[in-house]
Amino acid sequence: MMDIQEERQRIGQRFAEERKSVEWVDANGIKRKGMTQTELAERCGLLQSNIARIEGGKYNSTFDTLTALASAMGKKIDIV
Repeated sequence: MMDIQEERQRIGQRFAEERKSVEWVDANGIKRKGMTQTELAERCGLLQSNIARIEGGKYNSTFDTLTALASAMGKKIDIV
């Protein structure tokens, strides 16, 4: 069984992987692959430092925050 810190790390790593591989269209209509922490933060209304803490497993995120991050990347959260 994973402890809370390990679970935060796993979730953070997964979000970092998705952020780096997501395909999206920027404000100029240019299709891009991968997003910086700053770009993701701007899209979901968070600070870049919060994104870094989430990805580093150092922030206890709410489901609403994780949902906002996923939505900003055009993804959904599935609980399995």
